[in-house]
Amino acid sequence: MSTVITQLIANLRDGSLVKGRHLKAALRAIARMAPKQGDNISLAEFPDGTVISSTATATELCPLTGVASGLTFRITTGGFIGGLIPENLFDGDGNLASFTIPSTGWNWFYAQVTASNGRLTNIDLDLTATQPPAITPTEGAPPTSFTVPLYAIYVTAEGVSTAYRLWGCGNLNLRPRRIYFRVDAAAGCTYPLIHTWTWEVTG
Repeated sequence: MSTVITQLIANLRDGSLVKGRHLKAALRAIARMAPKQGDNISLAEFPDGTVISSTATATELCPLTGVASGLTFRITTGGFIGGLIPENLFDGDGNLASFTIPSTGWNWFYAQVTASNGRLTNIDLDLTATQPPAITPTEGAPPTSFTVPLYAIYVTAEGVSTAYRLWGCGNLNLRPRRIYFRVDAAAGCTYPLIHTWTWEVTG
């Protein structure tokens, strides 16, 4: 994204008016990004040039967005994790699922991932009052079961809840990653290296 367009977007979000040459071209570029950036853009013509103004700001729709209210955490947008749709993303009626927040204080919404031979096989979503453990590396093959925290949710004693997204706005990618190896002295010349694996999570 060019510096000019970045500044225009900043001015738009401030509700400022922007004048100058080539603004129609800049507007077209910004408009193409509007669904992602969440800007509602208007264009007005004046004798001294083109004026762009921001009329509203829409909510950016990120994959697997969730909203906490009281002791309920509700998924509002679908999404993928490692290319898979979570098994329980939808309820029995075909609606995006809701989860019960178990307690006041900190709670954690996470993905329970299972894999086999470096290939993802299943993903379930769950919510717990216990922070999910970090991925434990394993020797010989990537871990077959691990968790990925998605939201930290805090509930006050009065029942007011706030959800904090732990990743950026995008689908999460998972891929096996070899982190180190060691020599197996007992193996002789057959296969003397033992590799240790984990999963890399990006998003």
